[in-house]
Amino acid sequence: MGSKIKTSRVVAFGLVIALLIALCVGTLYQLQILNGAAYYDASQNNNVTYPAVKAARGNILDRYGRVLVSNRECYNLVINTTRLFGDEVILEMVNIVEDSGAEFIDDLPITKSPPFEYTEMTDFQRTLLNAYFDDHDLTEDTTAVELMSYFRTRYDIDNTYSAEDMRKISAIRYALNVRYAINTSSYTFVEDASIDLISDIMGAVGSVIEVESSYVREYNTQYAAHLLGYTGKLTAEEFEIIKGHPVIGETILRSMKDYQGEPLLETAAEICRWHHERIDGKGYPDGLRGEEIPIAAQAAGLADVFDALVSRRVYKEPYPMDKAMDMIAAGECGAFDPLLTECLRELQGTLRREVYTGEESQ
Repeated sequence: MGSKIKTSRVVAFGLVIALLIALCVGTLYQLQILNGAAYYDASQNNNVTYPAVKAARGNILDRYGRVLVSNRECYNLVINTTRLFGDEVILEMVNIVEDSGAEFIDDLPITKSPPFEYTEMTDFQRTLLNAYFDDHDLTEDTTAVELMSYFRTRYDIDNTYSAEDMRKISAIRYALNVRYAINTSSYTFVEDASIDLISDIMGAVGSVIEVESSYVREYNTQYAAHLLGYTGKLTAEEFEIIKGHPVIGETILRSMKDYQGEPLLETAAEICRWHHERIDGKGYPDGLRGEEIPIAAQAAGLADVFDALVSRRVYKEPYPMDKAMDMIAAGECGAFDPLLTECLRELQGTLRREVYTGEESQ
């Protein structure tokens, strides 16, 4: 008899976890595909200043270390130093970037328009310039005007180009030339380029560039603080906003008209709305108590807390499973049904073998 009870508990708990995973996948899809770009676009028209929040593109984490939103993706556009292309192609690429409001990487320490003069140089720019002088037998007292004249001749830039356009073409040619000469990494044409910019360039001159994954970008928006990597302690006002996510998730699920009336969708919606409820009535959003909380939502909430404890997060190292169970049983992480807590304890061996296979949470 006892064996049958334990088996049924394992099956029930496994089913609940599977439902929770399905719920999370659906919700994350909604956030990623439908809401991410909307939050980003809204932030561009937001004139209120908020502290900048850094978030790695494509791997944006919430304060619990889970991926919530992959906002409008950005990449680096890289020109391989071994590729050659004509002046018109270079100029078209630069103009596309400037028209988009972005900037191409310009290592040439010379003013953008005549009278050409050297600008204040970084150490990197000085190193590149000296290497270029050495490689082309130019003296260190070569003036900016003389160097621009040298560029026009060496790169055979047509005289029909204006001085400003000639400088744009020269800057790219110089960057490619000097990197090839001193064997540095490939020339990055644009850092953190938007999908729209990549599409425009690829449509025009896609054969001359390579696309690499982006680096960290800063967002000046309150939405970023909630969705794109905020790791600080939430204020009371911020926490009230966060507490709205169960209802939002339930609304998303119940809007899936093709699945209306399906038992799976109903269970998933219950999990989404009530997985933060606690049997002592101190949970949210509805303050349900005890058996008022559907068993699936109770199990999902318990699984969520357990996983947070035994997994590495941006703000903590993982707890051992035994320690995590002791914390849950002691009520340190909220009030859970004692029977469910005992079921979870009985599953520790299975979880070690089949779910948490690394050593960090053993």
